Amino acid sequence: QAADLLSVLDNNAFQQGVAANRVFVMCQNEDLLSVHEGSR
Repeated sequence: QAADLLSVLDNNAFQQGVAANRVFVMCQNEDLLSVHEGSR
């Protein structure tokens, strides 16, 4: 049962990491886009 709990916690941490990574990438892309728009 302890292993189950660990795997659940692991999975949650993984999901959160993926979500945070996605947000980070999206913010980066928006920054690049706004810089590009401004320089035109």
